[in-house]
Amino acid sequence: MKGFDERDKAAQREKEDKIQASLLILNELLRCSNDSGDVIGRELEHKYNQIIENQSNHRSSQLSKLFRSHTNIQTQPTVPSYGLRDLNSVVKYHKEMGLAPIPSSQHKYRPPKLSQTCRQLLLDNFDDLCAQVMLQLHCKNTPNINHVILTVIPSLAALNPDKFAARKYIKETIVYLLNNLRLSPARSLAFISLGLLAIAIKPVKNDILKQHLPQIMQTIRQTLPLKEHQPKKRLPQPDPTVFTCLALLSQVAADSIVKEVREHSLLDSMFATGLSEPLAAALHEICKYIPSLKQDIQNGLLKMLSHILMKKAYTLPGVPKHLQFSAMSLSCEPVDVQTTILALKVLGQFDFEPRSLMQFVRHCADTYLTDESREVRLEAVHTCCQLLTPALMKDVLSKLLIVGITDADMYVRYSVLSSLDERFDMHLAQAENLNALFICLNDEVFEIRELGLCTIGRLSSLNPAYVMPSLRKVLLQLLTELEYSGICRSKEQSAKMLGHLLATTPRLIRPYTEPILK
Repeated sequence: MKGFDERDKAAQREKEDKIQASLLILNELLRCSNDSGDVIGRELEHKYNQIIENQSNHRSSQLSKLFRSHTNIQTQPTVPSYGLRDLNSVVKYHKEMGLAPIPSSQHKYRPPKLSQTCRQLLLDNFDDLCAQVMLQLHCKNTPNINHVILTVIPSLAALNPDKFAARKYIKETIVYLLNNLRLSPARSLAFISLGLLAIAIKPVKNDILKQHLPQIMQTIRQTLPLKEHQPKKRLPQPDPTVFTCLALLSQVAADSIVKEVREHSLLDSMFATGLSEPLAAALHEICKYIPSLKQDIQNGLLKMLSHILMKKAYTLPGVPKHLQFSAMSLSCEPVDVQTTILALKVLGQFDFEPRSLMQFVRHCADTYLTDESREVRLEAVHTCCQLLTPALMKDVLSKLLIVGITDADMYVRYSVLSSLDERFDMHLAQAENLNALFICLNDEVFEIRELGLCTIGRLSSLNPAYVMPSLRKVLLQLLTELEYSGICRSKEQSAKMLGHLLATTPRLIRPYTEPILK
């Protein structure tokens, strides 16, 4: 608190440093004492988690470290016993041990430890803290101080929303945030702070936010391109925090947001910015909290995905052919790899029900499973496995298995086998698909051979007449290697594979129990 009183006692530079230090300390105290603010932090972290992972996953150095990297694991996990019973368990084990050539989930958001003592201290001095922070809103601050103020405001409001609203701090704060929305240096953080403030005061029935909502929406509209403006050159991407702010506001003022969207065609302006991770995340949140806009959002997204992935206008199934190409003219600009990957990811993860995506899945299987880019092939595998329907199962599954065998990149092969879970068992148990899985047992990467054996063992109960004879040969080969191989690494791998056989096909192993024990 004393740091705020130094404005008239020290030199200008020293005053600014002390004010900034006081605000930073207050921010850390709020992080360690605010349950509501912690929920807000996790929600924001979740929205940007995919963006951060997407950027880091495209670095070859990071990908190379994931495969057989035991030394990078900070806390060595407990090694589970071999003989994991299902495919998901094996994949999870590979991830925990750093063996899987796929993005790791080790770096998850970990909230700070909460302190009841710290929380009570802040609550006892809540009025004084708010008064000091509000005082800084009217001062001419440096960009660094302004940055910390924008960070502190939502957490301070979440600490005690009732008192924050009763003391009429909300109006003063919203005016300050709106002023910052007009300033380019602090605009991004102001959008986020405004959205988080709306979430923080959501439990309090206060009309001040709704009174300023038209002005907020006007600022958002000015940031987005106009619907009618469709230049030949692609428009620069707007600040992604605009979409985050809009998604957060949709949780608090859904009715007002719907009215603004309907009157000003806000969705069309959002789609005009082009496909991006923040846009997709915001649309997902809007669909969740404003179901009445779900159909319009689905239509707009499918049009974008059709342009990017299929290079043609999106038409609903059953539309006559002479009407299929009457839509707006398509851009002939080439699509970059990152946009294609993002389009495939959105296609597989976004909720498009009850719409049929058969035409997309068929095109992805024909085009992107054999793309020259490894990242595109990986995302195409995930998308096809996610969206497969019974009508397309046989055709697309056979193409996936071909990729799982013949692709030159081990990342893609591993991704295919790790995606073939129980949903596909009735089709995988067919003879032609089983032949492909047995070929996977000869893969140069041991982890891929593990997945192949676990999948075959799972299918042994569905087609025992075809699977058991070949599995007996595999069992005898493993026993021979375990007994006569002079290479320790080969013995270790044979023991692991034998453990998977024991877990997935106990009926096969029972007659060979004595040789195995010897």
